[in-house]
Amino acid sequence: MNYSFLILSISLPGILCLISDDVLKTLYEYENECHRKSGASKDEIEYARKSHEIINTFATNLFSLCMLKQLNIIYYNNTVNRDTKTYSVLRGTQGSKFYETCTDKVEEVNLDAARKIMNCLLKNRELVMAPYSHEEYVSKHYASSVVALAMNLTNNNIK
Repeated sequence: MNYSFLILSISLPGILCLISDDVLKTLYEYENECHRKSGASKDEIEYARKSHEIINTFATNLFSLCMLKQLNIIYYNNTVNRDTKTYSVLRGTQGSKFYETCTDKVEEVNLDAARKIMNCLLKNRELVMAPYSHEEYVSKHYASSVVALAMNLTNNNIK
């Protein structure tokens, strides 16, 4: 018998595999809209994604406020939404502890407070931004499709 084995090494953290495509697409839509509205650069957004910290600039503060509004953490009148069950995308993640902690003493949200809330959530690994860039997502999604196809072909050859 001739067996072919395909050994693969996938460097995705386990949690990333649990995030649905719909959630990722929603986060990318929010990020793109907030990028457009705020003027934050792609580099600033990628820095935030990778370092879990949003730098203090006018544009990134606007980006933070926009994202918090998109996620329904902040109402459009700049007050904190205390009902964590109504947050967009975040349902089913670690829980409301960090959301409550990160917004605890905030009543009205200004730009500086928005960045601080986002930084608190990012540092606690809450899902307020996609875990990797859209380009990385497309590349990984394509790679996983190729891997699945290769495994299917290999399994068919073993039979």
